Amino acid sequence: MNPVRAKIVEDPKDYKWSSYRAYAYGKADPLVDSHPIYAELSKDETDRRKKYRDFVRGMIRERSAMKGEMDRRLIYGSEEFVDVVRREHKVDAVIRHRGRPGKDHKDSN
Repeated sequence: MNPVRAKIVEDPKDYKWSSYRAYAYGKADPLVDSHPIYAELSKDETDRRKKYRDFVRGMIRERSAMKGEMDRRLIYGSEEFVDVVRREHKVDAVIRHRGRPGKDHKDSN
């Protein structure tokens, strides 16, 4: 989604260096590895590609929702999909800052 957000292209399929064409249309690309979360979309390859395209189209339609949210999330999709990925892969859906909150410099006197 980065080339779309940066307004380099309107559709991710138009960006030469994107993995989108490999996942969405099955175009052979030796640089793209199979992603386990992508594989979980469906057991049927045709259905999996369609679900991936639908997912990306949904992200494009909700561009305003992507701003900021894209920087905080590790998993994107429906609540059900996020729950499955969180349980199976033992990861959080949201990036959390580590450590305690920083000191307020005004109180250091």
